[in-house]
Amino acid sequence: MQSNEIANDNQSQFVQAFCKFAGCSEDELEVSIQNGHTDVIYNGVNYRVSTYGTLSRDFEEMFEARAYDRIAIEIQETVWIEFIQHIDPFSTSDFIISLYKEWNQYWKTREAEINNERAYSKLRSESWEQLIILIETVKITTTFVSINRAKLDRCFLPIIALALRQQYEFIDHFCDELIDVMSEAGLDNMSFGDTYKVVFIGGEREGEFEEQFYIYNPPDSGENSR
Repeated sequence: MQSNEIANDNQSQFVQAFCKFAGCSEDELEVSIQNGHTDVIYNGVNYRVSTYGTLSRDFEEMFEARAYDRIAIEIQETVWIEFIQHIDPFSTSDFIISLYKEWNQYWKTREAEINNERAYSKLRSESWEQLIILIETVKITTTFVSINRAKLDRCFLPIIALALRQQYEFIDHFCDELIDVMSEAGLDNMSFGDTYKVVFIGGEREGEFEEQFYIYNPPDSGENSR
């Protein structure tokens, strides 16, 4: 099978998964392939259909790049609430060390962006006070509910997420756990939109493998901008 035929065959499965999700027919959709995902416009709303592998790859790239804005925007707080509840217990002291390291790395990045020493020092000092509150909170109990009560600045969401990632030796294990938690919890609001669903295709015939597809609203989609 030629490469373009393979791409068409793969896209056919993505479209089949979306039609199963939406209860629609293929001729109602506008479809395009985007970096291993399939983007779909249906009833004026943008959706993305991904496999486990492509979604995991996106998360790996996001966390390896310390893409603070993407982490804060694309993965909502509800995900981290579930994540902390589901993962195996980890060392509180190790988590606190990771929080400090990630906080420090964040402000090194911000220093170049702000480019005003006085403004930077003020913001960093205010953030340091919040970090102390966060650390004292974590010493008592490591739950996202208790962390939320500290009323931290929004910048702490990706810092906490990156600190959680550091509790895993391998990033692919972290990303796998993240996807599994999101799927098992049936979470909505994976990104700006209102969709995060897992759809299964195949497996009806003997010896046929069941394929998993993840359907969600990609960042900057039409639904997200409403």
